[in-house]
Amino acid sequence: MVDLTLGCWDLLPALSEADRTTIAQRLLLPSAALIHKQTTQIHNIHSWHNAAVGLIGLVVGDAGMVDAAVDGPHGLEAQIAKGVLADGFWYEGSIGYHFYTVSSLRDFVTALDARGRRVRGMDRFRRMFEAPLDYACGDGALPAINDGWAGGGLAGEAPAYEMAAHLWPADPRIPAALAVFYR
Repeated sequence: MVDLTLGCWDLLPALSEADRTTIAQRLLLPSAALIHKQTTQIHNIHSWHNAAVGLIGLVVGDAGMVDAAVDGPHGLEAQIAKGVLADGFWYEGSIGYHFYTVSSLRDFVTALDARGRRVRGMDRFRRMFEAPLDYACGDGALPAINDGWAGGGLAGEAPAYEMAAHLWPADPRIPAALAVFYR
């Protein structure tokens, strides 16, 4: 739903009012309602729920929906506050789950930033990009910890680090990591 909604972000302005209304009423809003009912805990999947609901709210102009996805009891800010450990690693303890969560947060935070909405906990979110740098080998390879798999590396996460470079341009570790990724 996140990718579809991001596509709608670009597509809907080019459509007629009738088509925008049909897409919102028959696809986006029912999907958001279904997904939001299931957002009940701090978990990587529920971060995706928030991203979908919040992005739909942004696309259709529903500020209440955006607020629920950001400020709700299991919303974006709660996911960051409770799901990100002090060292910046996602609490589930797997690099795969860590970057799966980063991927959901990345799109939603970027969209909120584009609309001028700041999110509480951004320092903790920034640490989500720094923590893997502390785990990585010099070539960007990551260890297979918890239920992760061998062969993964930071280079595959370049789009996330590109977004991080935009959000935190003064953080020297992020562009340095990107330089390694693009060797």
